[in-house]
Amino acid sequence: MNILSPLQTLFVFSLSESLKQAFVMTRHGIRTPLKPFPRDPGFWSCNSHHVLNFQHNSAPLRPTSGLRLHFDVKNAHPGSCFSGQLADNGYQQHLDLSNLWQKLYSNIGHTPSIRSTAVHRVRLSLNGQMNNFGQFVNNAQIAVQALDSAVVPDNCSWDTQYKAYTVQHMDYYQQELDVVRELINWKDVTWQTLGDNFKARKAMNVEFPIELSNEQVQMAIDIENETFRRRYYTNTDEELRNKYLKLTIGPYMEDLIYLLQTKKFHITSAHDTSVGPLAGVLIEVDQTQGQCLFASFLNVEVWEIDGKDMIKIKFRNGSDGEGAYHIQKACGKITCTKDEFLAHINKFKVSVREREQMCNEQFVA
Repeated sequence: MNILSPLQTLFVFSLSESLKQAFVMTRHGIRTPLKPFPRDPGFWSCNSHHVLNFQHNSAPLRPTSGLRLHFDVKNAHPGSCFSGQLADNGYQQHLDLSNLWQKLYSNIGHTPSIRSTAVHRVRLSLNGQMNNFGQFVNNAQIAVQALDSAVVPDNCSWDTQYKAYTVQHMDYYQQELDVVRELINWKDVTWQTLGDNFKARKAMNVEFPIELSNEQVQMAIDIENETFRRRYYTNTDEELRNKYLKLTIGPYMEDLIYLLQTKKFHITSAHDTSVGPLAGVLIEVDQTQGQCLFASFLNVEVWEIDGKDMIKIKFRNGSDGEGAYHIQKACGKITCTKDEFLAHINKFKVSVREREQMCNEQFVA
């Protein structure tokens, strides 16, 4: 009788498990704030390498092997950056992701299908991810915002009301906010806008307003994270939270079902408000999880294990490491059957037209 050594046994086991497909969703890299800060003491520096990818709407597109974008550049921040622009180190984060995808997924295909939301920083981030694949991001599917399965339309009334409801049911520290507003002469700013600004300053090493203490800065960051956490993960009204998850990421479930049937390797470049709700639907998220950091990703992987198609989900919050496999809501384990996974995501699936109807419904908590 042949008896296998422990090493041989491990080798035999590894042969029965192979990766078949991977579907990636990423958040864009480090960016500048979305709104300028009054009397901003900092200097926002953006390299011309990125600025040159942008052209005014009236200009003809220049021939380039990189990403071609029409965008009216306005330096809204002191320095050389416009609002919401992808920073140089944000682009580097996605060059690093390109290396990671080559390491993790090179065995399933060298040319992933790609798509992006219409936002410039998201498209530029995808451009970085494609660095090792020899593809043109100009050939990516660029969704129209109103019909984008990974982004809620700006005019979605139900979304706006749910966000307001979230703030109303948490400690918002209004008196402290009023003090900050007075100090910086920004009368209508919210904690969320401040938190976004301060995260961008930290990431880009831009000077903070000297009027504010470290405690006030940290309060803004903490409240922004708590707001994000409650929207997608910890709202105790499960029915209401699940409806919001359907609204925010339900149309992408339709996409994912289609991708599972037709593609081996796919990358969707999106936002924190895409990766966040996707995590809320698919995995058991750490209850301390706040806003998904720059260059976060969530990957749905299909593995063949002992002849059966199984699902694993890899999540990384931020730009460090290769991510980790998480327990799935579909089955309560790290590895679920494909049938269990499909049954679960079908509960959240809606079309973009159905989402439009949900957006116009009366909000009832």
